[in-house]
Amino acid sequence: MRKQQALGILAAAALLAGGFFFINRQETKETLRVNSTSSCMMQMYALDEQNTLIPLSIPCEEKDHMKKRLQQLVAKMSKKQGEGLLPVFAKDTKLEDAVLVDQTLTLQFNEAFLNYEKEHELRVLEAIAWLGTQFEGVAQVQIAIGDDTLQTMPNGTPIPAVLNRKIGINNFLTSTSALHDSDAMTVFYTKEVMDKTFYVPKTKRVSANLSDVDAYIDAILADVSVNSSLKQPLAQEKVKTTAASVMRENVLQVHLDNRILAEDQTAKKQAYETLILSLCMLDHVEQVQVLVDDVAVTLHGMNDRSCSAAELIYNEIE
Repeated sequence: MRKQQALGILAAAALLAGGFFFINRQETKETLRVNSTSSCMMQMYALDEQNTLIPLSIPCEEKDHMKKRLQQLVAKMSKKQGEGLLPVFAKDTKLEDAVLVDQTLTLQFNEAFLNYEKEHELRVLEAIAWLGTQFEGVAQVQIAIGDDTLQTMPNGTPIPAVLNRKIGINNFLTSTSALHDSDAMTVFYTKEVMDKTFYVPKTKRVSANLSDVDAYIDAILADVSVNSSLKQPLAQEKVKTTAASVMRENVLQVHLDNRILAEDQTAKKQAYETLILSLCMLDHVEQVQVLVDDVAVTLHGMNDRSCSAAELIYNEIE
């Protein structure tokens, strides 16, 4: 009897501790976390009042097929997601079908899709490209209204023949700008929306292909935003490279100076995380290892662990 009572007390204590941990974690939820579980997550998009696309990570059911997940995402993206987070799609927009053939995903919308705000057109196109290509096996996306596949958006923005993430995101271009004759480099920034910090990708257009990875890295480190509402922690910290990067089996080793480090010799959180997210946007880069004086550093001190973008969940919401 005493043993049973003791076990009961321990169980109750564990539940209370677990409840406290959960409440505390909800109150201090970080902008980015490493997903060490098999939980299913997917990414949707919202607009802020300055017409910036904000990626949002939400949970999903592993048993749901891609079409159902996409329909859920489109439904959510047609509604306001909280203070300062506005819908990307027009009210009552529905995804009627999603068909994947030879790595091309055709998204068939209802007529309500056409009712989005004209000034949001480029953002709508970007959101669709990034929304569809997050799923395994999808190389490009097509947009259809009923049985008609769109070649241009209703207000004139050209749709690339191959619509994928190379279109970029949060391009600071007009909707009539050519999207075909430039290369895209995506850099992550931080942005405050209603007193909450979000990681926000923005695409920088370059006139020629940068075949040298180090040129990309230097461009990322020096990329001061043209939008005052976006902050670039790497540029603010004036982080610089100290040696050429090395790619080994899709792991990119980057040598940086000690400006990336906090006083306790751990990596500065926002500078480190925006760097990882930005570099994992490059082709063939699956993981990143940051080294200072040839010693690998992370948010948890000095160790030889590399960080994978596939593990990172950012801007998580319920």
